[in-house]
Amino acid sequence: MADDGRIGELIGDEGRRRDWRAFVAALHEVASPGGPLEGWLFHGTCAGCAGLIADEGVTTTDCLVPDADGAWTWDQGTHWGTPKVAAFYAEDRIESRDDPGLELAIVAARVSDLVPCGPFATDGQTIDCPLYTRLERPAVGTDACWEASDKGWEACLDAFGTVVVLGPVGPWDLEVLRCAGDVEALVAAASLPRP
Repeated sequence: MADDGRIGELIGDEGRRRDWRAFVAALHEVASPGGPLEGWLFHGTCAGCAGLIADEGVTTTDCLVPDADGAWTWDQGTHWGTPKVAAFYAEDRIESRDDPGLELAIVAARVSDLVPCGPFATDGQTIDCPLYTRLERPAVGTDACWEASDKGWEACLDAFGTVVVLGPVGPWDLEVLRCAGDVEALVAAASLPRP
């Protein structure tokens, strides 16, 4: 990852910052291609909101997506991405609340469980302001990957690490992760046959 040192930089306590970095690195590793959580997407938030999400699901917010003609339009959806991009959005809660002690979390869901929640769409807000420090390639490579693509949601996920689901996501298939131990537990559970 480009600039791994920036993960958790807003967390006020050094021990929590170290634990958060280890957690994000572990989640990134298991969600990478070929990993046990390949085919999962992630949503970053604070721990308090993650508790509400566990009970009520992820509600929609404004999102910029392409319409049928390819023009950008505002819609309602939920934002998902790779572990490192989700971590950025969780950390953004620290900045927006001006609280370096805020506890963070990442919500995880299988892509297959998100499909019934609504169509997947390209995330125009991230294309407008890419999170280059959280991507696996430099800005030039990211932009080239995007320009050579079909500009669909899968290309957006591949190039920019984000995607939008155009609908709310219920709580039934979501996992709230707060630490590396939660990642280990999810990997173990994900390997079991589904009921």
